[in-house]
Amino acid sequence: MKLISLDPIGPFNREWERTFGDNEKSTVNLRHTFVHKGIDWRKVVDLEFDMNFIKERIKDAIVLVCYLEQQISEKYRHIKELYPERG
Repeated sequence: MKLISLDPIGPFNREWERTFGDNEKSTVNLRHTFVHKGIDWRKVVDLEFDMNFIKERIKDAIVLVCYLEQQISEKYRHIKELYPERG
């Protein structure tokens, strides 16, 4: 992000932390654990894996992507290949 001068966090510290933080329940840490160690279904209950947890993580991803897309469109709107005019 620094290479193209984008701020990946902005005012969304909570969403960033839940997605990329060091907490063992962060989205990237859960993904890493599931991919490399598999899913221990006995522990899934301990993680309180309910629909609210899943919806919250999906919302976090959407918020962060939206924030980046706003920056990209403002900064690179002049590049026709990225943002062609619609007729």
